[in-house]
Amino acid sequence: MLSDSNAVLERLGPAVLPFERSNFNREVLPGEDVIFLDYIISLESGQIPADCLRCDSSDPSLLPSDLKYLWVIDQNGLRIIHEMTPNSLAARGCVCHTNITGKRKAFQGGELWFGKDDTIYVNNQSGRFKAITIVQQQAVLEYFRRLGFSVIQLPNRPS
Repeated sequence: MLSDSNAVLERLGPAVLPFERSNFNREVLPGEDVIFLDYIISLESGQIPADCLRCDSSDPSLLPSDLKYLWVIDQNGLRIIHEMTPNSLAARGCVCHTNITGKRKAFQGGELWFGKDDTIYVNNQSGRFKAITIVQQQAVLEYFRRLGFSVIQLPNRPS
């Protein structure tokens, strides 16, 4: 977590429970609340971990889904998990944002791709924790940048 991040955290919005911010009338399903500790990566140094999967393109229509990571900012900082991580406990068969938080509160969440050029491409595509205002989206970018990352905001996919 950023040491001087109070102002940024305020702009991220209050931490919310899964789906609290969105218009979904949905519960966290069985297996979606299990924390996958062995697969979660904390991004606090401004360095992309060497073993993270990377892609060539910044064109959102060409970013491969098999290289996608899910991200959340919560009380533990910025944490990610590769979306294709198998989750045999959940009907969807792979992890989701609540497999990072354990069904606890988070400030924001979305998807990201690591570029081979050391750029991170992010969106706010999370049914559970997505940004709902421009201020929150800008705070997400600021959070990534204050950690030392070069980051580009991608548009969200239509829901």
